[in-house]
Amino acid sequence: MCFDDLSFQPIISADYELFQGFTLNLTARFPLDKTSFGGEGTGELGPIPPFPNGVEGDRGAKFIVNAGARLRF
Repeated sequence: MCFDDLSFQPIISADYELFQGFTLNLTARFPLDKTSFGGEGTGELGPIPPFPNGVEGDRGAKFIVNAGARLRF
């Protein structure tokens, strides 16, 4: 969470052990800021990050999903 601009990214993670030594992982992040709830101004951790020169960007991520597998032997 960024307290300066009230932006945050809640994370949901799930692990499932398919069999002994093989694990699947799924992680989802949801970037949220004031614009996500109808407000003004983008946040550092929000879906549309501001550019360093102060101009707001027009591209960003509404959600981020990572999937992975781990094999131990």
